Amino acid sequence: MLSTGMRTPVGIKILGSSLDEIEKLAIQIETVLKTIPETRSALAERTTGGYYLNIELKRFNLERYNISMGSAQQIVASAIGGESITQTIEGRERFSVNLRYPKELRDSADKIRAILVSTQTFDIFRFPKSRMSV
Repeated sequence: MLSTGMRTPVGIKILGSSLDEIEKLAIQIETVLKTIPETRSALAERTTGGYYLNIELKRFNLERYNISMGSAQQIVASAIGGESITQTIEGRERFSVNLRYPKELRDSADKIRAILVSTQTFDIFRFPKSRMSV
């Protein structure tokens, strides 16, 4: 199926004029295919819905607490997406060790707003990330 862009032995390509209808039909087909005992995996590619969060940083508050824009962006990126902190070597293989907030602490906008940020100016003072952004 590589000629169609799918990397699988068997694939179903659905065409139509409405992305919503195509996705709805694909999910129905996925559900039916999962009931077949010989099916190892079935996956409908989601084309319409996505989980996006726009974070607009408040420059005034960043300056007030002596936090650079780059530092604030790094805080957000590492809390939500994680970052590689080291590597572990096992035999001949190297594995990256990533660190990020647990899913239950980053699965909603309100929880992300509540992230505490340490500042350089105040070693002990920490404030919610919501003061940095909208």
